[in-house]
Amino acid sequence: MKRYKLTSMGSLPSCSWLNTIFWSGLISGILDALAACIVFYYKQGFNPGDVMKYIASGLYGPAAFVGGNDMIIKGFLLHFLTAFVIAGSYYIIYPKVRMLKNKPFWSGIIFGTLVWIVMSFIIIPSTAVPKSPFTLIDAMIGISWHMFLVGLPIAVITKKGYSSY
Repeated sequence: MKRYKLTSMGSLPSCSWLNTIFWSGLISGILDALAACIVFYYKQGFNPGDVMKYIASGLYGPAAFVGGNDMIIKGFLLHFLTAFVIAGSYYIIYPKVRMLKNKPFWSGIIFGTLVWIVMSFIIIPSTAVPKSPFTLIDAMIGISWHMFLVGLPIAVITKKGYSSY
């Protein structure tokens, strides 16, 4: 039975699809969470725990905001589950779309924009997250952070993972 060892990003094992998805999901998830914490702090005064409760409200509705550490943990887990699914989705489509291999920068930028669109107009509205009004400035901030902090790291790490075998 083949064993997979999690290694540093600089030395991805040549046959580890799981390792590539792990690192791209982890790094994009951390960067996305940091951006969310900064933006929501300035926008609404949320601390990082409040941001995780906001994410948990997707499943638990307004009850998440009065929850304690359990809701923070659930939001954290839900956030990273989403990041790993997004990273895994990119990994799956990578060999099928030539542009992803040839132009990782632009692929990451476009993928990050698509992630923002899908999350903002399909996923989040179908959850119990409290509705908020659409503003152009919020959209520009959200798209920017998803391009550079979600899409781009996933594209670069996936390219590195695929090119190692």
